[in-house]
Amino acid sequence: MIKIGQMLNVTRTTTDNVRSEPKCFAEAWADDDWRISMEDEINSLNMNKTWTVVDVASIPYGRRIIRCKWVWKIKRDELGQIARYKSRLVACGNAQEAGIDFQETFAPVGRKESLRLLLAWACLRKWISRQVDVDTAFLYGKLDEEIYMHMPRGFSQGPQSVCKLHKSIYGLKQAPRIWYYTLIAALKEIGFQSSCHEPCLLVKTGIMVYIYVDDMLIIAEDSTLADEVVLQLQSKFKIKDLGRPTYLLRHHVIYETDGSIMLSQVNSIEELAEKFGFESSKPTSVPMSPGIILKSFDPSTHKPAEKEKYQSLLGSLQYIAQCTRPDIAYAVSVLSQFCQHPSICHWNQAKKVLVYLYHSRNLLLKFNSKGGKAAEPILQGYSDSDYAACPDSRRSRTGYVFMLGNSVISWKSSKQKRISTSTCEAEYYALSEAGKEGIHLNALLTEIEKNVGRFTVGTSPVSILSDNQSTLAVAKNSASHNKTKHIDVTHRWIQESVELKELSVDYVPTEDNVADIFTKALPKPQFEKLRDLLGLCVYKE
Repeated sequence: MIKIGQMLNVTRTTTDNVRSEPKCFAEAWADDDWRISMEDEINSLNMNKTWTVVDVASIPYGRRIIRCKWVWKIKRDELGQIARYKSRLVACGNAQEAGIDFQETFAPVGRKESLRLLLAWACLRKWISRQVDVDTAFLYGKLDEEIYMHMPRGFSQGPQSVCKLHKSIYGLKQAPRIWYYTLIAALKEIGFQSSCHEPCLLVKTGIMVYIYVDDMLIIAEDSTLADEVVLQLQSKFKIKDLGRPTYLLRHHVIYETDGSIMLSQVNSIEELAEKFGFESSKPTSVPMSPGIILKSFDPSTHKPAEKEKYQSLLGSLQYIAQCTRPDIAYAVSVLSQFCQHPSICHWNQAKKVLVYLYHSRNLLLKFNSKGGKAAEPILQGYSDSDYAACPDSRRSRTGYVFMLGNSVISWKSSKQKRISTSTCEAEYYALSEAGKEGIHLNALLTEIEKNVGRFTVGTSPVSILSDNQSTLAVAKNSASHNKTKHIDVTHRWIQESVELKELSVDYVPTEDNVADIFTKALPKPQFEKLRDLLGLCVYKE
């Protein structure tokens, strides 16, 4: 097994690399690196005409002056080394009053499933990728509201001076929303159109742009189109052209000679194991032992665990499970049910997940450049359920996974919202959830193919495979049965989708149902077989 660090020929621990962020302003101001970083931030704010310094006496009566603070962050590169010292001035938006200091605050953020679909699609179509980062992105948005802020510490111009903000600044409640619409307007000016199914995806012939706050991933048919868009963006914003992505949204991006792409979060996993002190733990081959039953905390039979520590670990595990490690999705989903009242038993199981993750950290999520039997990118899903899996509520568990070609792009493991009266009913609810995701992904895929103007995706329905014959019979036949007549209408839509040929439901043997890994803890042989089918593999030079 080749370690990512060995592959990149990197030594992660150096004297400079162990520096930490300042804990207070005095500590930062006494350090030359951080003081220069703060001066750079102020210069950037002044050049952008973010505010006007006014006298406090000129502020309208009753208007609140919000505070601001410095936030320091060490930015690291894809190798884990210190890239730069970033100081950011942040407004204390918690003091803003609704209706006076802000109106709307919602801003879309790109879905991880959409990002994976784009990467898998780009591999199959042999398109290039380019990463762009916008410096001080939030400062480009113009404020509609009149907001006053105290002068930043270290750069005050007198006790009676305050800042009248003209531009959005980090920390304001409306800042992400203003930046999102500023960027969307700029991209539309150069010919892009917003996707109907992913608000953070913009497309035009031969090129697409995926937005994640101030990071952009450009997917283009050739480098000429990408260069043109980068130049147009540079005329509007101060951006960093990072070239072909190697470290995208805290994911290592690795390329193979055949055009395949692999994602890894090895740095995040190692940092998490170091934080909780599990680097030297004995390896385990599965994240959760089969047959284990976890129940809610009972003070008469359980000892309580440290709540904040448990929540911190589960939050980090959830992020990794959602991004690149579907093999821990089931274990993390089950353990997340006990975040309010964790016991020592729950904590021990959470530790086991982290230990498994650490010792298998070299597994990467692979997007294949070959789509299998078909030349076109074919979307296929798997659905499964574990009947009455929760010992407390007796609710069943839903699991599904979708693949584009041979690449996994979407997965889910969750407890169902209502109790099922039979295995067939539980499987039907799971099939319904999978169907909704399948229709969304297929609509997005069709839109991509249509708007880039180069290819045409097939009109065949999305295939979803299930290992329950009774469920398939119900989904394919609209007749009411005694065992299914009580099923809510919100799930009955899948029958209509099958009739309209939007979905195709078919049988797959249980041992080949990839979704099984999202519904129960499996023994090692079966777990490893399904994990391999998910495309998790070790990089080989």
